Amino acid sequence: RWTIFIQDLKSGKVNSISDARGYTSSPSFSPDGQYLAYVSSNKNSPEIYLYNFQTGKSQRITSNTYIDTEPSFSPDSKSIVFTSEKGGRPQIYRYDLASRRTERLTFEGTQNLRARYSTDGKYLVFVHSINGRFHIASMDLATRDIRVLTETNLDESPSIAPNGTIILSIFR
Repeated sequence: RWTIFIQDLKSGKVNSISDARGYTSSPSFSPDGQYLAYVSSNKNSPEIYLYNFQTGKSQRITSNTYIDTEPSFSPDSKSIVFTSEKGGRPQIYRYDLASRRTERLTFEGTQNLRARYSTDGKYLVFVHSINGRFHIASMDLATRDIRVLTETNLDESPSIAPNGTIILSIFR
């Protein structure tokens, strides 16, 4: 079983987030340090959970029979983007922590997954599939315009540098 371990660097104290009936994976810290978003399969299908460091409790934030995975916080810690198959194929959704509402963000392409916010929160970078090819793309969140950034066939795992000027990815 996969388990998430959290270790306090000052005290050395170790805490784990696990489920006896499933696995936990894909941890993502909120930039303000209050929460950890993660995936758990304890109800058969992978769902997104939110662990509150103050209370030490987890709350399930997605609930459906489809796969929900790859959570990532916005720079202001107010929303989480994640990948879900509830639209039929993997697409990117956003969950607002205050309103507890989820909205689908991507509609173009056959698959969109592993989204990450830019450091200013104005756009996302993600894996975008069209015609069986996987590219890295960006989406302007104000206009919802998607721009394909790579031209190779099987690109994955985009990550944005803390200064917001460089995108790192694996290209094949």
